[in-house]
This record gives sequence, C-alpha cells and structure tokens, in this order.
Amino acid sequence: MELLGFDRRFTLLAQECHLTRATLLSGFDQLLKANLYEEKDGLFYSAFFNISIGMERLLKLAMVTHHMLINDYRTPKISELKNEYGHKIEALYNKATGLIPHYSRPGVSKNAPELSQEDASIIDFFSEYAIGSRYFNLNEVCEAKMKKSPINQWFELAQEIYRRHTPSGLRERANLNIFYQMDKAGIHNGFTRHKDEGAT
Repeated sequence: MELLGFDRRFTLLAQECHLTRATLLSGFDQLLKANLYEEKDGLFYSAFFNISIGMERLLKLAMVTHHMLINDYRTPKISELKNEYGHKIEALYNKATGLIPHYSRPGVSKNAPELSQEDASIIDFFSEYAIGSRYFNLNEVCEAKMKKSPINQWFELAQEIYRRHTPSGLRERANLNIFYQMDKAGIHNGFTRHKDEGAT
C-alpha cells in the first residue's frame, strides 16, 4: 500500500479541496451581494454557477476518496465519474449520504440526516441549474422552453423560506421600515404618499 501523503494524487486532491472551498465561498459572497433592484442581478447567475460547481466538486471528492480508501487507493475511471454522476447534484448527494454508515463514530446515528422541505428544494434547484437552467438565457434566445428564469425560481424559494421562518411581527416591521425609507427618499408607493413637511 502506498503512502498517499507522498503521492502526487494527494497533492491533486488537496488542490481540488482548495478549489472547491474557494468556489463555494465565492458563490456565497456573490449571493449576499446580489440584488434584483440595484442592477446587480447578474451576481445571482455567478452565485448559482459557483455554488452548483462547488457542491458538485465537494460531493465528487467524497465519492472519489471513498473509492480510493476501499480499493487500495486505486482511483475510479473518469468515465465512471462522468457517466454515472455527470452534473447531477441530487444523485451525488444521495450517494454521498449513503457513505455515512462507513464513517460514523460508534454511538452516532448511521442514518442520513432527514432533509427539510427547504433543504430538498435548494438541492433540487442547484441540481437543475447544474444540468440545464444555467443555460437559460441562451436557450430562451434560441428556443423558449422554460416558464421561469433561475432568478425567478430562486426568488420564489427565498420568499417561501422567509415567510416560513420569519415571525409575522418582524416581517411587518421590516415592511414598514421600507415604506419609511421610500417616503424619506421621495419614492411613491401604493400605501403611503410622500409629503412635503414644508408645505402648508
């Protein structure tokens, strides 16, 4: 058995880990900065692209290293990795969680964590984005097929999570704060009117 720490494959795996980390962090950072109403909606696409790539790489790292550990450090063939999983994040996630019994400590549950509805929706969103909807703009230019853009899909998902996990009182205060800011900036809205305090 070779000492993996002195093998070139170890360096390559370490580099892949660094790349995966950087890709995920970049995606999260872009998602935090993205805003539909400040001409920053392009950051949504960059975020989706990086997060989906990072998730795919992370899960494939789990599958590759597991294969090596149980096969005397022999690596899977590229064709196996490509044909069996491709960009299917959902399938990769299910395979990766299936490894939990192999690496759980004694006394710790060997069952995969139960996904909440939101977790499942997020995995489904990024899986779909990785497979096809990342080409939404070009596909729609050539042949319109999808009813909703990835940004609209994400917006609906975010709204659902926000409503489910944010207390109604906090949502109301946030809404009022937005209206006050709009009034202060002189932006008309359907609920209040901007008033000139200097007028009689």
